[in-house]
Order: sequence, then structure tokens, then C-alpha cells
Amino acid sequence: MKGVNLIASMAISILLISCSHPAEQQEEEMEFVVSSPLQTDTTIYKEYVAQIRSANHIELRSQEKGYLEKIFVDEGQFVKKGQLMFKLTPVIYQAEVDKAKAEVEAAEIEFTNAKTLAGKNIISASEVALIRAKLNQAKATLSLAQAHLNFTEIRAPFNGLMDRFYTRLGSLVDEGELLTNLSDNSKMWVYFNVSEAEYLDYDFNNETGNIAFRAGFQNPKGVLRHGETGNILVPINLKDAIIIPQKSTFDILDRKYVYIVDANNVLQSREVTVAHELPHLYVIASGLQASDKILSEGFGKVKNNEKINYKFVPIKKQLEEIKKLHAE
Repeated sequence: MKGVNLIASMAISILLISCSHPAEQQEEEMEFVVSSPLQTDTTIYKEYVAQIRSANHIELRSQEKGYLEKIFVDEGQFVKKGQLMFKLTPVIYQAEVDKAKAEVEAAEIEFTNAKTLAGKNIISASEVALIRAKLNQAKATLSLAQAHLNFTEIRAPFNGLMDRFYTRLGSLVDEGELLTNLSDNSKMWVYFNVSEAEYLDYDFNNETGNIAFRAGFQNPKGVLRHGETGNILVPINLKDAIIIPQKSTFDILDRKYVYIVDANNVLQSREVTVAHELPHLYVIASGLQASDKILSEGFGKVKNNEKINYKFVPIKKQLEEIKKLHAE
């Protein structure tokens, strides 16, 4: 009976040893992926909310008072330079022109007669000069009356796109009243704000903490219009940027860390500062060098100051795998 118990005990011991040994061996031989940061010149893009404005945008206002007699265009219509858009009732201004023309004709006749009389020494040269001045004054009055009449026709000062109308047909329009807006959208200005933290060396708005910027560009097809909003991408060139996959970091509170593998294959946690965030990548501002070796994954299976076995995988290969994974 004792012999049977002894044999059973030995069998159990052998079984326990054979079961535990592979697990310990597997743990000892667990291999982690390690790589070094990528150091390269690159270009990143910062995105900002922008206000889109036409480089040539004006208000069209009436220069005379009168009833809006005709509208020759429509809201949102494209007009060409010199095209007639609005017309005010010209009756009063036409009458002023006719009156001024009559005064000019009378003054011309008087001046002609004065020159004849002066040639016969009937009137003096000074009297002729006064009559000539009267003629010039009549001509100036005619020019002014003609200008007022011309202002009853509102024409496009340049090629552009009409805005909505602010007055309607038949309305009494005052001098200086807004009729519509006109925008030449062939060239656009885009206004956007950059935070003070990004550009400390620039002047900024003390109330908002922002710096206002303006970018200009051509818009030949007229896709963009005055008053719209959008996003602008500003390229930023980085030299010798340190780049790592986002998955190679872990967070403690609001700080980011990586595991550095030292010369003895021991993990050391190190805080890093992220300068820019890209899709699945970080551009590191401080905390890493290109020669450092960092743990790529498996953070839940290790702890600080732990010695590990690893295989080194070039960072470019990892980046290709990340790109392929997210492309799918």
C-alpha cells in the first residue's frame, strides 16, 4: 500500500513539473517589439476655421434721390463692368439738364454778340471777359446737371456677382441708400485666427488671445463666394522631426510616456512632449532622440525597470504596417 502511495506521489510531482515548466519557459521567452523613432524632414498641416471674403467687395448705393423705376438684373446674377443694373426716375434731373443747356445756348449767343460789339469798340474788353465767364459758368452748371442725370443710372463698376436687393421696384430711394452689394470673386481673402500659444512672437488680440492672419489666393472658377466659412490648411515644414506611432505611448493622467529600452534590456519609463498630432503618429518635441529604443506595444504585460527580450523592427516597417492597416 505504501508502495502504491509513493508511486502516485511521484506521478503527481512529475505531472506538476511537466505542466508548470512550459508556462515558465514561455514567460521567459516572451519577445517584445522594439524600434527607434523616425527622424526626418516632413511637412504637417494645421487646420483653422476661416472666414472667406472677396478681395474686391463693395456696397452699391444710390447717389441721388428718386423712385426706383427699373431693375435690369436679378439677385445672384453675374454682371459685367458697365452693365446697367438700376435706374431712378430721371424726370427732374432731365429737366435740370434741359434748363442748363438753354442757359448755355443763351450765354453763347451773348458772348458772340459781345465779341462783335467789342470789335467795333462799342463795349470794352473787360465787359467781354465778364460775358465769357458767364458762359463758362453756364457750361459748368450743365456738366453738373448732366452728372446728376447720369447718377440715376447705376452701373456695375467691375465684373462681379450680385448680392440680394435691399430695396424694391417703385421704392423711394434716398441719396446714399444701399441697393445691393457686388463681389468680384476671382481673388479671395481668407481670414483666420491662430492662438497666442502658437505664435508668441506676433502681435495678438489682447481680448481673445488670438492673432489674426489673412491669406490670399485666386478663385478662377468662382467656387468660393464672399461671406462663406471654411477650413484652411497651413503647411508647416519641420526639419529633423522625431516621429513615433501613437500606439508606442501610454498616458498617466494628462501626460504621455514611452518605455525606453536601455543597454541592459531594462525598461525605463520616460515622459515625452508631443509637438504635433498626425493620423496615428506623434511628432515629438522633447524627451526622445533618434538613437533611443522604445517599446512598440504590449504595455499591459510589462512594468517599469523590468528586463525583457525583444526583437528590433525598423520604424519604417511599422509605419508601413500602420498605413496598410488603416487603409483597409
